[in-house]
Amino acid sequence: MKRKISGILLAGGKSKRMGEDKAFIKYQEKELFRYPLEILEHFCDEIIISSSNPSFNNTGHLVYPDDVPGLGPIGGIHTCLIKTKNEYSIVLGCDTPLLDHLTISELIKNIKNNNIVVAVNSTGHPESLVGIYKKKSLASIDLLIEKKNYKMSDLLKQEKTHYHKLPYSKSKLTQLFSNINTQEDFQRLSANE
Repeated sequence: MKRKISGILLAGGKSKRMGEDKAFIKYQEKELFRYPLEILEHFCDEIIISSSNPSFNNTGHLVYPDDVPGLGPIGGIHTCLIKTKNEYSIVLGCDTPLLDHLTISELIKNIKNNNIVVAVNSTGHPESLVGIYKKKSLASIDLLIEKKNYKMSDLLKQEKTHYHKLPYSKSKLTQLFSNINTQEDFQRLSANE
């Protein structure tokens, strides 16, 4: 059942290390971005894609380039949070094809009175691009951008953030948050199919 929650798919990266737009690389016969997008489609009643690539216009969802280009993920989140209609938004990167529905369900369950809820990976670090962000966090994002500080980790520290430990083994967590930044990452992922 879709909830009154927005979805933000971050697909505006330059993919410099990959050498091509990684969102459109095919993994198991499907473009990488389709995996997180399908998760958002399951949970959200509105989806916004952060990208300047016109190919995303064929998805049937709203697509916006960053208001201020070159700021990284914080710029994409900023642009999209301004435009969402709901109080909370699930934010996912476009390059995590092994994410599952349970992870997102767990994050939603832990919204409570937090402004941000993020998953914690196998090394105990937050996965800022597997999270839920409240519109209210825009004030902190604005301040950070004003100071030219684009670090997601600093945003998490400034807001009421819940760091959620998932009920998975270390190896499952490593697999779950495998993201694709280089051709080597992609070959490693494909080899483990």
